[in-house]
Amino acid sequence: MNTSRAIQRFWWIALFGAAMAGITAFLLLYNVDPAWPLKLSKRSLPTYAAATELLVDSPSGPYLRTVTKLPPTPVAHAAKPTKGATTTTATTPSAPAATPVVDTKPLIDAANLFPLFVESDAVVRIRTRLIGNIPGAVSAKGLYSLQGAARFRPSVIPVMEIDAVAAKPKWAIALVDGTARAFNIWLARQQRRANIPESQRIIVRELHVPQSASATGGTSLGLPAIASLAVLALFIGVAVLLDQRLVPGSRLRPVKAVEGAAAPVPTEPVERGGVAAYGGGGGPEQPFA
Repeated sequence: MNTSRAIQRFWWIALFGAAMAGITAFLLLYNVDPAWPLKLSKRSLPTYAAATELLVDSPSGPYLRTVTKLPPTPVAHAAKPTKGATTTTATTPSAPAATPVVDTKPLIDAANLFPLFVESDAVVRIRTRLIGNIPGAVSAKGLYSLQGAARFRPSVIPVMEIDAVAAKPKWAIALVDGTARAFNIWLARQQRRANIPESQRIIVRELHVPQSASATGGTSLGLPAIASLAVLALFIGVAVLLDQRLVPGSRLRPVKAVEGAAAPVPTEPVERGGVAAYGGGGGPEQPFA
């Protein structure tokens, strides 16, 4: 099977197949509005998501030390002497030393509450002044928290997660970073207005600055590519089939005579001297009765 020869002889079929393959890929990627003038729109646009994590911390750095506060130590009390009795001193037995505890519960509670403030209109207004009005959606939650239809499981660590979805990667990254900065500004303003001492304030630390966004959804380029190749292969197959069926000598090759081989035996009677005879017998010619 000579594919290149078939394409050269039936080039118009191969050309038509290439055009149909291109049209197939185009229709799988775009919607065509039949109204005039024609309008093209992508079947499904991809969206880009970016995320960052914020650590809810305090100036004392409870996660950098083993003790933040010590439990009260029991005090020994002396017994009062009575008249006429020998003076003795009795002490209350001391309780075993309590293990120092790191108080992180307020920070964990704040990490589960602050996502509501992150999505508030006040933070959105600050973000708009910082980076402009970028289209997209922003959501926040406590890291590893679960929200079900009838059940909520809060996060057990003081970390918040901020997610943003937008039509472009740079928009998603800008929304995440801008929201984190806007919430930090809003939190500091609220603490100043409430006259909270700096040693008692809750601070938010961005664990990492988002550098990239991942694409989700959208029409995959693999399906249009496979479909167009299949259409092109179909038309090339038709050209090869026509080359084998319609072109003389495309399937059967002529047999070359080998030098020194015996000549083919004639199947028709040969006239020799007015007598009809068949050749190839090797013996004397016998006339027909």
